[in-house]
Amino acid sequence: MLHSSLHRLTPTPHHSPQVLHQPFSPLPPPTLSNSQSPLPHHPGKASTHIMEIDPPLTATTPQPDFQEIRQILDLKIYALSHARILYGSEARKFYDILDAPVAPNSMDTPGKFLAVLVCSLEGASKTLRIAYADEGPVHAVNKLVQELKRDSGVLYSTSYLFRFFSRSFFFFFFYVDVEVWRLLTLTVNV
Repeated sequence: MLHSSLHRLTPTPHHSPQVLHQPFSPLPPPTLSNSQSPLPHHPGKASTHIMEIDPPLTATTPQPDFQEIRQILDLKIYALSHARILYGSEARKFYDILDAPVAPNSMDTPGKFLAVLVCSLEGASKTLRIAYADEGPVHAVNKLVQELKRDSGVLYSTSYLFRFFSRSFFFFFFYVDVEVWRLLTLTVNV
């Protein structure tokens, strides 16, 4: 069985390159480019022709921009950390950022892009925030991150001010109570 599968992978003079394609492979079968002609296989000599795989047709789906994907992933790290600060980080609570075009992007009508902060808890999902941008998905995710940063900053600043003023008022009232108690004890003792 193993010998027969290896035999299918080794080229022979009567096999074309399409025979080398495995039926379970997600890639298209390798084809020769138009400028090259297949050279016959000579036993004992190395084959000198180079097989080129034609790129898949991309008329309907654009090629992904890997720099844009990297920027979105970097922004997602910031967004998810601020989401945990604002909305909590329970054991089974998961956050994710979804980005998608809202309208088709053509020459006549520019598209809008959407970034959504979603929380999933025990099989149920809830939309927490939505941000739109006209420029692209990176700008939409960046807008969402800036909103989350602003709100977590407000949360920290108000909690800091509350703690500061509550301690100050506590010490102020404690000091006033102690002074009043001293005055009361002095008047009683006199």
